[in-house]
Amino acid sequence: MNNRIISINNEKLDSFPVIEDYASLRELSLNGNRISAIPHSIGSAAELKKLSVFDNQIAEIVPEIWSLTQLEDLNVSKNQLEAVSSEIGNLTKLKIIDIAHNRLSEMPGSIAHCRDVEFLYASNNKIAALPGSLKQLDKLLYLNLSDNPLTALPEDFSFESLVEFRLYNSGLIALPDSFFLSRTLKEVYLQNNRLTELPQTIGRSIKLRKLFLEGNQITTLPDEIGCCASLEELDLRNNPIEQLPDSIGELKQLRLLDLRKNRLKTLPESILSLENLCKLDLRWSERLQEPEWLDELRARGCLVYC
Repeated sequence: MNNRIISINNEKLDSFPVIEDYASLRELSLNGNRISAIPHSIGSAAELKKLSVFDNQIAEIVPEIWSLTQLEDLNVSKNQLEAVSSEIGNLTKLKIIDIAHNRLSEMPGSIAHCRDVEFLYASNNKIAALPGSLKQLDKLLYLNLSDNPLTALPEDFSFESLVEFRLYNSGLIALPDSFFLSRTLKEVYLQNNRLTELPQTIGRSIKLRKLFLEGNQITTLPDEIGCCASLEELDLRNNPIEQLPDSIGELKQLRLLDLRKNRLKTLPESILSLENLCKLDLRWSERLQEPEWLDELRARGCLVYC
């Protein structure tokens, strides 16, 4: 029998299935079961490219997995893991790493040896600090670190290829200046943290399209935000923002501007320059005096909510 691909998902398996021919195995998917352990015999699957054991009860990764050097996709999310060995750095062909929804307290610095990684999911853990070596993942496109107790990022935290970054519900206090030097960034999600300001380097993010900052403690925006020429969606709701810079009118591609529940008293008239604006949400901004020129926005077809 050719066991090149084995997929046994959501079958309430209590134990790892018996596999007679590991040598021919290329993909193994055992998601949504009740498996508590991976056998040491997995080390015989020398040509395995994909291993997915999402949503089980696995508490430990057997060391033999770190010898599977052909692995390109490793998904051990939603288990009971408390640690990932530094030997993960042996898996240099990995393109996808999913260690989300576990009990991890740290991310091994050796993960930087996995230089082909494009997608890294590490949300919903107990990670309080990140290794500085993470920036060496120069093919990384997507990084999700949400729902971890991360109050700070490494000082040098810019990536060569990063397109989407997610870090919400994490208590982040500040972004390093280096963050927005990742010139490939298109989407940034930082909701429900403790940010009080944005670095001036945000003006370097010329490809940024979506910036979500709901539920922080931001009081002002830097003038440099006007340099984000590709920005289409800007969500600033539920922040104590008292004033917007005139430069916000330079965001010519902006389609959505969400200012709900802020402390704004006035709006810069430069908002009228936002020719592509489709939606402006000002609800629950109790201090705001509605300017007369909002009618001009409405006349252009922009949905204005007050």
